[in-house]
Amino acid sequence: MPLTQIGQYNFTIETCADNECSGPRTVIVTATPVSRKVVYIHTDALGSPAAETNEQGTKQ
Repeated sequence: MPLTQIGQYNFTIETCADNECSGPRTVIVTATPVSRKVVYIHTDALGSPAAETNEQGTKQ
């Protein structure tokens, strides 16, 4: 299940092996915002990196 919303998620899980199961366990997962940085790499005619720009086209 992807955590697409920020917040806390409670999952109850039970593990089994060879017909023996653990008791139910509650796991709490906290989803926090993530920042992203997009960098565009521009290449020359031979494919070598020549420049990097951000999403606005500003050279890095």
